[in-house]
Amino acid sequence: MYVYVIESESGLIKIGITGNMRNRLAQIRCQCGFENLRVWRSGRLVREVAERIENGIFLSLASSRRYGEWFNVKYERAVNAAESFCGGFEGCMGRTATVPSSLKRIRLVGGGEGKGDLPRQWRRKG
Repeated sequence: MYVYVIESESGLIKIGITGNMRNRLAQIRCQCGFENLRVWRSGRLVREVAERIENGIFLSLASSRRYGEWFNVKYERAVNAAESFCGGFEGCMGRTATVPSSLKRIRLVGGGEGKGDLPRQWRRKG
C-alpha cells in the first residue's frame, strides 16, 4: 500500500491510500476530469501502517477538510503532514512528481461515486 497526496488543477488536495498508484491516478483523472496532477507518495507499506498514517494526516488537517478525502490546504502543508507521520516507519518517506496527462494508456479499474471521489460540482468542466 502507498499513502498519497495529490494536488488537483483546482488546488484541492486528495489524501488517501492505494495498492496501485497508476490505477488510482487514472481513476481520479477519469472521475474528476483533471489532466495534470502533482503527486507525493510514500514508499510501499503494509495496509495497517498506511491506514494509521492516513488517519494521522486526516486528523492533523481536519479543519481543512472539504469532502471525504479532499482538503483545501496547500500542497506543501499536506506533504509535510504526511512526511511527519511517515517519519516513524522505515521505508515510508516518499517523493513528489508531476504526473502529465500522457498516462492515458492506463487500464481503468473501478469508478463511481465512492467516499474519495470529488463531487460533480467541484470537477473540472469541459
